[in-house]
Amino acid sequence: MATAKGEFNEYCDTLFSELTDIRGRVTQLIEGIEEMPVKSRIKLMEHVPHLEEIKKVIDWKLEIVGRVCPYDWKGFGPDVESTVSVEATETETAGGGYIGG
Repeated sequence: MATAKGEFNEYCDTLFSELTDIRGRVTQLIEGIEEMPVKSRIKLMEHVPHLEEIKKVIDWKLEIVGRVCPYDWKGFGPDVESTVSVEATETETAGGGYIGG
C-alpha cells in the first residue's frame, strides 16, 4: 500500500518532470526561431518575448514545486541540498520575546 508521502513525492516528480519538459520545448521553439533564415525570423521574432515570458512563469512554478514538496524530495537532482542547514535543538520551547500587554 502506498503512503501519502510516497504519493506526494510521485506527484512532485511528475509535476517537476512535466514542467521541465514544457520549458525545454519552449526553449527549443525560441532557438528554432533564432536559427531560421532572416526572412522567416523577422516574422516570428515578435513571438520570442511571449515565449520568454512563458519560460519565466514555468521557472516560477518550478520554484513553487520545490518549496511545497517535502524537504527530502530528490526531484531537483544531486546539486540541491537534501538536508536542512539549521541544527535542531534538543528542547522545543518557545523563545523569549514580547508576550503582549
